[in-house]
Amino acid sequence: MSIGVAEILTFVVYGKGAPASVGTPLIVGGSVLLTALLGVLVLREALAWPQALGLVLVVGGIALLARGH
Repeated sequence: MSIGVAEILTFVVYGKGAPASVGTPLIVGGSVLLTALLGVLVLREALAWPQALGLVLVVGGIALLARGH
């Protein structure tokens, strides 16, 4: 189901004219972030500090890319 949502978001993001240099990291990073959050909230999985740091870096990278356009 997550892959289907990611594919739909791909069409939405590129349909709005986003360049590939912004759209691809946004979709991939957003998918990773959403999956991790669902794992923690729904499946009650533990999130270690290296994983949390990685998620923060993903969000920061997406923010930097989005800010440039």
